Amino acid sequence: MSYYVDGLEHYYEIGQEIAVYLGVDDLVRKVKYYLTHDDEREAIAGRGCQRTLAEHTYAQRFQSIFARIGFPP
Repeated sequence: MSYYVDGLEHYYEIGQEIAVYLGVDDLVRKVKYYLTHDDEREAIAGRGCQRTLAEHTYAQRFQSIFARIGFPP
């Protein structure tokens, strides 16, 4: 679960790979929801973890940065 920031949807599918909240009341409501919906919570967490490992590690970020500046692999 993460606080929503602009552009987050470019990195994760909201509701499929990450759950987001917009304020304290929304956070409390969603925490209560996900604590009673284990399968959904675990599925979102699993997909988010897979996406993170596939696309959002430091090694991948640096590789992308180096490629953009023309640094050889």
